[in-house]
Amino acid sequence: MKWTPGECVKGDIVRVRLGSVYHYGVFVSEDEVIQFGYPPLPEFADKNADPRVCAVDADTFCCGKMIERGIPVRSDKSVRRTPDEAVALARSRIGEGGYNVIHNNCEHFARECVLGAKRSEQEEELRRRWHRHGLLDVYVMPVPDGAEPGHVDDPEREAYIYAAADPSVRLCRYLVWELLGKALRRSSGIDISALRFSRALNGKWSADGAPEFSLSHCRGAVCVSVSDTPSGVDIENNDAFDRFGDKSVAAARMLCHGEHADGRDGLLAVWTKKESIFKMTAGTVFEPKSIKLKRYETSSFRLPGLPDLTVSVAGRTSALRCYVCGADGIRGVTPQKM
Repeated sequence: MKWTPGECVKGDIVRVRLGSVYHYGVFVSEDEVIQFGYPPLPEFADKNADPRVCAVDADTFCCGKMIERGIPVRSDKSVRRTPDEAVALARSRIGEGGYNVIHNNCEHFARECVLGAKRSEQEEELRRRWHRHGLLDVYVMPVPDGAEPGHVDDPEREAYIYAAADPSVRLCRYLVWELLGKALRRSSGIDISALRFSRALNGKWSADGAPEFSLSHCRGAVCVSVSDTPSGVDIENNDAFDRFGDKSVAAARMLCHGEHADGRDGLLAVWTKKESIFKMTAGTVFEPKSIKLKRYETSSFRLPGLPDLTVSVAGRTSALRCYVCGADGIRGVTPQKM
């Protein structure tokens, strides 16, 4: 499929770029474009709570962006439906649900209606990237001055956020989801509003169609990881163990036989590594002394500009990339290994 701006005609597969992802539909006329779910933008969050195949006008579909029409290549033309067939099929599916951001999205719908093949180039490219390089992205965001928690469309997540009695914890719970939304869009092209999240009894969150992810926060900062294999992440303030006058008390709580931790940095690295392993393995009760570090691949580090924080991640650390999110956007940084 080749893509080009131009005048669209009945039966065209069309798309519009919205940030790092494309939104697809079947063009009928300027007054009718049939799409699976609304464009993945905040203003359509309510409509995307339960994505359905629907018809909108071209202005709503494109959100002020340029529409591109698909020009079939040789392999596409052999299975392409006639314009009338494509439109009839698309219209017959209006009201249909079952949206899945990975396996049954707007591109799958449009291609199946126009070309007779349920396929998503975005999904295929994402899978190629995962298999080629692996994915383990860690994002850290300091809590902005004057920030306040806002409304969350998901009742379960909102209840979890506002169940925290401490206002600072409540804010961090809110911001870590804001950060996850940015991370999912940047690392995997997924809009968080299209996902349905659930929380297990052990506190671990998950969502069908989403990459693996892990959440963490501490005083003044939040952190998430996004990965293609199970992973866990933990962030901690460097002074977390200063309340222990004798560091041997903390060491006795966390070290297995044969494990060692030198000074404050060593304790922080061990503690956060074990927290990240606990999250990755979806344990039920955090018992540091039962987690043997040598059995897992982990990494502890600090990030440029954030010297008062220690981060640890468990998972395929050979694929590790780190980002800091701030008022000036998201920037990639080189972790300073501990």
